[in-house]
Amino acid sequence: MDECSPRRRLGITGGGGFIGAHLAGLARTAPDFEPVLISREAWEDPAYLSALTGSCDAVIHLAGLSRHPDGDHLYRVNLELAGKLASAWTAAASRGKVPHIYLAGTTHNRDLPYHRSKRAAAALLARTAAQCGGRFTELKLPNVFGPYGRPFYNSVVATFCALAARGETPERIDPVTLELIDVVELSRRLLDLVRRGGAASEAVPAQYQVALPELWRRLTEFAAAPEPLSFPDRFSRDLFNAFSASRTGSSG
Repeated sequence: MDECSPRRRLGITGGGGFIGAHLAGLARTAPDFEPVLISREAWEDPAYLSALTGSCDAVIHLAGLSRHPDGDHLYRVNLELAGKLASAWTAAASRGKVPHIYLAGTTHNRDLPYHRSKRAAAALLARTAAQCGGRFTELKLPNVFGPYGRPFYNSVVATFCALAARGETPERIDPVTLELIDVVELSRRLLDLVRRGGAASEAVPAQYQVALPELWRRLTEFAAAPEPLSFPDRFSRDLFNAFSASRTGSSG
């Protein structure tokens, strides 16, 4: 970071998405960060994307598809975005601008298009880092939930919140345990990680573990009761915030 500037310029791809919007909002309130939103338009202009990338001290890459009916399409889109970022990074490095790149990945090692695309993107960006002399960190994130999550897309918590708010019932409630982190807490941890730099791979620990039937039980209690004045634990408070956004029709 430029020693004359007390603020890190933090590039955020996917800044209009669930995690990106929360992260950008928190970064704006931090005295040591200046968020730089890398918009969709930038992906279609290699010179502009390279200029934005090179203007940053670090870039957190969140843009991409989490779900799509065509798995091959999802894989191609996510890998294409990583490729464009790699090219922009290489071009910026040729001008002496080499930000630290962070890729939002997943703790799950499943053989699905989304997970394969994240692994392929990480491999591509790691190779680019070695070639351009930059630093790259693959972020392994647990399931993320919170206000303004998108139901029926990438979060079972957002989906269950929406169903409970509508007075509907899930088609199935599997007896599985979820590892979760609230999106605001995740944003705090990401900023802390950027402050200290990151290793080649950084696993962000889950904040909560909850069985899916227990999650649904708590949501049905929220739906049946007036707004609670207190919560038995922090998870209940964070879950209520996500549910409340769904109930008021604020979720995407």
